[in-house]
Amino acid sequence: MTSYFDDTGHSFLGRCGGDGVMQISVHYMKGIKVNLNCTENALGCMNVQAGVQWIEAYNEVNCTSVCR
Repeated sequence: MTSYFDDTGHSFLGRCGGDGVMQISVHYMKGIKVNLNCTENALGCMNVQAGVQWIEAYNEVNCTSVCR
């Protein structure tokens, strides 16, 4: 069985279709966790799930450092 991980729903190469293809959508996996006090990095750490776009991650970091 072929597995296909999809974020946007678009596959111009046609990889998401066909017999025996299992499509896994990660589009709604939007969890973001910011820890400004982590021990691994003096600037802080961030964990993001597979469906997060970079602009969403940047916005969360800006809000975490300014809003709280």
